[in-house]
Amino acid sequence: MATSRAACKHELAQCVSAGGLLVRHNRFAEPDGGTALLYALTQGMAAGSSPRVVLALVATGADVNAKDADGVTALMYAASLESAPILVPALLKKGANAKVADKSGKKAVDYARQKAKLNGSPVLQELIEAS
Repeated sequence: MATSRAACKHELAQCVSAGGLLVRHNRFAEPDGGTALLYALTQGMAAGSSPRVVLALVATGADVNAKDADGVTALMYAASLESAPILVPALLKKGANAKVADKSGKKAVDYARQKAKLNGSPVLQELIEAS
C-alpha cells in the first residue's frame, strides 16, 4: 500500500518535533517544492529540534539542492540557523550548491552574513569560498 504524502509529512512532523531520526521518507516533495529536508530545517529546527534529523536526511540521500517556492535551498536555511556550524559543512560535503540564489537574489552566504554570530567564523569563510 502506498504511503500518502500527507501521512509522510505527518510522520516527519512527529519525528522532527520529538528530535528523533527519520530516514524512511526523505524524498517526498510537495507541489511548492518543499521536501522533508526543507521541512525539517524550517519547522523542526525553528521549533528547537536537534540537527540530528537534518543530518540523517542528508546522510540518507535527501536532495540538498531542492528549492522551495521562493527558491530557498537547504543550505540557505541552514546558514541562517544557530546550528549553522554543524549543518552547513555537512550540506556542502554532500554537494549543496552555494552559488545559487533565491528569487530575491540572496545566496547562502548572504543568509549567513545576517547572523552576527557567524561573522568571522569558519562557516562564513567556507560559504564565501564555496560561492
